[in-house]
Amino acid sequence: MGRIAVKPKEGYEHDVFWKHMHEGFSELRQDPEAWAAYQDETALWDSTLGDGLEDEEPYYRSGEVETREIGT
Repeated sequence: MGRIAVKPKEGYEHDVFWKHMHEGFSELRQDPEAWAAYQDETALWDSTLGDGLEDEEPYYRSGEVETREIGT
């Protein structure tokens, strides 16, 4: 008798979430005005990431950070 591999529910939900996330970003990029507004808002929030942490050591070591573009 054959076996059926079943992906755990959490893994499936994770995959569905990211699939919808990538589809949403693709759709957003189709509208240059909306995409520019999103990028402007993101830049505003990104400027707050280091508030109050100017004198702190980074929590990672050089070479440990991996960056990716959203949707790739």
